[in-house]
Amino acid sequence: MAAYAGTIFPAMPQGYAHGGAMLSATLDNPVTSRAKSILPGFSCGAKGATVNPSPLTNAYLGRVAGLHGEVAWFERIHVIPRLYDLTFLLSEQEITVEVWNSFRYAGKSLTSLVVTGSAGLSVESPPTLPLWVPPLHEDTYILMADDQGDPQIDNLVTWTFTTVPVDGTNIEVIGSRLVPFPFMGNAADTMEEGLEFKTNILTAWDGTEQRIARKSQHRATQEMSVLCLDERESQHLNAILYGWRARVYGVPLWQYAERLSSLLNIGGTTLVLPTTGVPWTAGDVLLLWTDPWTWEALTVDVPGSGQLDMTTGARALWPAGAWVCPIGMGRLLTAPNVVWESRGFASARPTFTMDRVTS
Repeated sequence: MAAYAGTIFPAMPQGYAHGGAMLSATLDNPVTSRAKSILPGFSCGAKGATVNPSPLTNAYLGRVAGLHGEVAWFERIHVIPRLYDLTFLLSEQEITVEVWNSFRYAGKSLTSLVVTGSAGLSVESPPTLPLWVPPLHEDTYILMADDQGDPQIDNLVTWTFTTVPVDGTNIEVIGSRLVPFPFMGNAADTMEEGLEFKTNILTAWDGTEQRIARKSQHRATQEMSVLCLDERESQHLNAILYGWRARVYGVPLWQYAERLSSLLNIGGTTLVLPTTGVPWTAGDVLLLWTDPWTWEALTVDVPGSGQLDMTTGARALWPAGAWVCPIGMGRLLTAPNVVWESRGFASARPTFTMDRVTS
């Protein structure tokens, strides 16, 4: 220990100055000395340009890995739907078809659009060909099924694209055309419904019988009188009974007829009318009617109390009071007999075998 004027100081390491000597004279600047100890070779001076902060990148070769369902959905042309069943066609109907190019990196050229099969089916406003379709692009087409044409509907619509097989780029349209029997039943005469059963009857020696059903369902019949008080209407009745007799009729069930309670606008899908006592079910086809030349057929989607919701909108404006009744699919059971009361008046009483028309 060193003694200084009665004050005792601890011994100091060599190299330190005593008294008025400054410690900074023997120690490095703490800032620069720490920087030097951490970053050897660092030198102070003017700040230079900022270094590019982009991270280091490397390029690798690879390929797109297959996804779940890729084989089913991508790299092909989709036509949706592939099958459309018109069931029983009474009036003109539209069919919406989606055509989707699911190729992810390749556009395709549509070179032809062909409708084959029975007459009465066409493509509305077909595009000008060839048509370039970009990758992952979808187009909507409207097919028109006309009420005039062959009784049996069996058509194939095919979209042909370059380098794409045509076995999956088509839609099949099937169904049957019905001609409605658009004459109101004569309420002054009876309208008769019947049920027929096909059975075998086995008779024993003692006269007792055993019956065996040969069909699981019965066959219904419909018989009604029609009176035409106009020459044009009479000629229409005569022509439709003799000209269509070997084919299928859409027979209105006038015993269930009701009147619209309110106006049905074009495109409307809800019919307001009494429904009590009428056996409406989903899929039934009904007839909107005001005279033998003004009618429209629609399909019931959801039957309700006091109204019917339809699957498609009405194509015409139907006022309150227009007749509404179900339609059955009927074939003439016997040869029709048209009675001419005069040149302008005619009557008939046809009998039809009936089936319900459902979609």
